[in-house]
Amino acid sequence: MKNECNIVSDLLPNYIDNLLSTETKKFVEEHINSCDECQSKLKTMESCLKDNEKKLKEEDEIEYDYLKKYRKKMTIWKLIASIFIIIIILFFILLIIKAFKINQIIDVSYDKYKYIEDLQNFNIIVTQHIIEKENDANSKESFNTTKYYFKDGKYKEERKVEGVNQKIHNGNISIYGEINSNKQIEVNEDAKSITYITANYNIVSKKYFSSILTTTLRFNANINNVIAKLVINGCFNIRSDRFNGKDCLVLRKGKGNNYSEIWIDKESKLLFREVLDYENQYMETTYTFYTNNVTEEDVNLPSLEGYIIQEKQEEFTKEEIEMLEKINGGR
Repeated sequence: MKNECNIVSDLLPNYIDNLLSTETKKFVEEHINSCDECQSKLKTMESCLKDNEKKLKEEDEIEYDYLKKYRKKMTIWKLIASIFIIIIILFFILLIIKAFKINQIIDVSYDKYKYIEDLQNFNIIVTQHIIEKENDANSKESFNTTKYYFKDGKYKEERKVEGVNQKIHNGNISIYGEINSNKQIEVNEDAKSITYITANYNIVSKKYFSSILTTTLRFNANINNVIAKLVINGCFNIRSDRFNGKDCLVLRKGKGNNYSEIWIDKESKLLFREVLDYENQYMETTYTFYTNNVTEEDVNLPSLEGYIIQEKQEEFTKEEIEMLEKINGGR
């Protein structure tokens, strides 16, 4: 009997899994019905099996829930990442659109001044309000006005500087000359002197006058790298504003009291105003341009009796001349 119990014990796992042949299964069942010990073993094994199945099922459910939560979490993160990428793409698209718009505004305004080189009679007036902010209690303020007259190859540059609560030396100077010449005449009204200047290069070319009106725009307009141009001009914010009766497009870069602005007249597309506000200096510049209003009297040296007459020789190296030409648009 004991030997039969051992045999049945070995067969119980296959019996539970229904893997026995019909005869063997019958043998096991007959033995179990007559043997309480083996019957108890069967119940114990079936109970353990059910517990294991239940445990495995619970583990499967836990794993399934975890995978479900993980997939849900990953779906959410993918959605967030997709939205973030879309926002970045939209941001760059808007930035590129804005940069292209600003590029167009600057290029149109810059190109507008090229026709100055074909004009034979024009007048440019540049006014500046400058504040040197040394500290809260002490600052220097001045108003500068420079008038440029041009007629049939002759020019006059008239500079006037007025200081607020300060004395300006040599604040009233006029310069006369002809383009593509190495000679100039400087009249100092304060010192009552006339200086005849001779240089080793042609002092003023026609491009000098257009450069006066395009200095601010030239850097942005002449950037050859498209990406660099978009990045630099994309830093501007654009708005519409009004100043001295003119409707303008305002290109602003910077924040707070550290910024620069370019004001372009909407109607003429010309540079009209520039504002630079930095920690130690505030400078506001306005540009006015007229055509066919210059007379011979404006560009000819008047008779100045009693003025001290001087001569001056200007000698520059080749590198210095190239730098002057670059700064002044081919001066």
